[in-house]
Amino acid sequence: MSMEKPYYRYDIDGLRAVAVLAVIFYHAGFSTFFSGGYVGVDIFFVISGYIITRIIRYELDSGTWSLINFYERRFRRILPPLFFMLLVCLIMAWIWYDLEQMKQLFRMIKRVVFGVSNFFLYKNTGGYFDAPEEELPLLHTWSLSVEEQFYVVLPLLLWSIWRFRSKACDTAWLVLFLAVCSMALSAYVVTFDAKFDFYMLPTRAFELLLGAAVTFAEHNGKRAFAPWCYLCGLAVVFFCIFGFGRVPKESFPGLWALLPCIGTALCLYAGASAKDTGAGRLLSGRVMRGIGLISYSLYLYHWPFLVFFRQVSPEPVSGTWKLLPVFGVVFALSWLSYVFIEQPIRKKRFLKTRGTLFAAAFICMLGFFLLGHFGRKHITPYVPDGAETYLLEAREWNFVKEHTFLLDGVPVARLGGESRPLSFLVLGDSHAAMLAHAVSEEASEHGVSGLIQARAGNETPVALPSDDQSCRRIIEKGSFNVVLLSFRWASHLEQCDLDQFAEEHSDPEERARRFSEKLAVSVEYMLRHGVRNIYIMKPVPAQTTYYPASKAIGILKRGGNPEDSLFSSLEANLRYNQSSTLMLERIAAAYPQVHLLDPVPYLCFEGKCAAVRDKRTLYTDDDHLSVWGAALLKPLLRNIFAREAESPAP
Repeated sequence: MSMEKPYYRYDIDGLRAVAVLAVIFYHAGFSTFFSGGYVGVDIFFVISGYIITRIIRYELDSGTWSLINFYERRFRRILPPLFFMLLVCLIMAWIWYDLEQMKQLFRMIKRVVFGVSNFFLYKNTGGYFDAPEEELPLLHTWSLSVEEQFYVVLPLLLWSIWRFRSKACDTAWLVLFLAVCSMALSAYVVTFDAKFDFYMLPTRAFELLLGAAVTFAEHNGKRAFAPWCYLCGLAVVFFCIFGFGRVPKESFPGLWALLPCIGTALCLYAGASAKDTGAGRLLSGRVMRGIGLISYSLYLYHWPFLVFFRQVSPEPVSGTWKLLPVFGVVFALSWLSYVFIEQPIRKKRFLKTRGTLFAAAFICMLGFFLLGHFGRKHITPYVPDGAETYLLEAREWNFVKEHTFLLDGVPVARLGGESRPLSFLVLGDSHAAMLAHAVSEEASEHGVSGLIQARAGNETPVALPSDDQSCRRIIEKGSFNVVLLSFRWASHLEQCDLDQFAEEHSDPEERARRFSEKLAVSVEYMLRHGVRNIYIMKPVPAQTTYYPASKAIGILKRGGNPEDSLFSSLEANLRYNQSSTLMLERIAAAYPQVHLLDPVPYLCFEGKCAAVRDKRTLYTDDDHLSVWGAALLKPLLRNIFAREAESPAP
């Protein structure tokens, strides 16, 4: 049986509206209510797979199929709004960004235009859910890259199946088989590489293929209980959007992504029966249809504007109605993009012929690629007078990366004097790495030498002897008198940032108990292996401002003084770190060889913990000290190495 000509479904526009609004509100910081808003992308994937497969199947059946026509439609649909969004981003970045941020943007642009930004994000970022990635205005383009890669594979796949299979059911079973394989791969890969699982087509393909498979059920006309399918599917979708807050981010997508995908597939399966339900009529209404029609532009513009607005705002705006102006601008710009860019080009009122379209696309892609390649070397953003000092030492400290070598197969970096025997060891996460430069300088001044082993905060196992065999190997191999531990303690106990912390919702007791046990086991292990003194850096005060250097530049551009607004409350920090501090104090009370180092007196004054001081940036983001910020803790480190320099060798 040949497939019927695809008819326009208004309720699908409504589903698109649900998906894009969920994503927007989640990204805007309303995650308490829209805790699973990120599944809006999964909804989009299923819808895309469904619509594209419907069109391809109909054209194959009717004999009108043309690969070049398919890609012409995709070019007209995807590229013009994308190119305009990139241009808007470049203008805003030139106004608001510092040099290093501008370089990062240029690096991403040349990947975005060729549909491979997901590869760049996988290789160069911590992960989609990591707070530092909020600085990347093109982070959201990973999903476009996945779709574009799918559009390369799907037409050829369907054409090949159609060419060598005589029955539609054969095609359906093969599509379902591929979807199951992709889903199984996703469920497996998420257990050891959640970042790959999130960003890459092989582990995301099942979502698009599930949408494709629905078209075969529709073709067979089996729509039993269709209205109930629609209502159940919609209920599942809304459950995921509002109830996925407890889903571990490191376990997504995996099998968790199957739930919103099945919900969406049920809605699509219902077909024309959607109009027989109140929910279907609501989604087919003018408001939801209107939002759905501009959903692509909304998705493109919402994230860059949120990123730039957060960075120039002197105070936290996530999850507040201070974002209303941003919403207004995004909706207005999306409507303008739809009316004056998307529609004229799609309906061939502009770039009428295929040749002019492909030529224009090639010129734009080449132009953006060259801009991305050479721009980071030759284009500098606008920086007002007096702002240069805020950029000094404000970016990521690379001391550990630049000095890393393998010791017995374990990556470590040397601190202090090169010629002296190793006498101290620094263990921790990125909060240990941020101290490396200051520790190395103090150790050199006192003529002592040591090692640092620092893991990223999201890496496992934790860099403690209780968890990590490589830590034990280093301690057993060396002869260390002193060990310094420095972690972002709140990330292990509170598992949230300072600006997201709500004391009444915090329940870290069980996590504190488990981590306290790890510390106790680690302390006893180190003492058994000859360590004389263990120093633990208490929590470094956090900020509610991401990337203070960029904020400082934005404030200066508006004529303000960054030091008047870029600080966090000492009282809020003490509440935020209370569980961590109590845990560390109990460990210190139990072991006389354990000594606590308190950074607060060196970073906070008169109830305020400054993010910038004396026209210099103390933090690279909301919780990591810059090189200059870490240097303020040198007096705290000085006594350790003075005592170590005077102590006799073991």
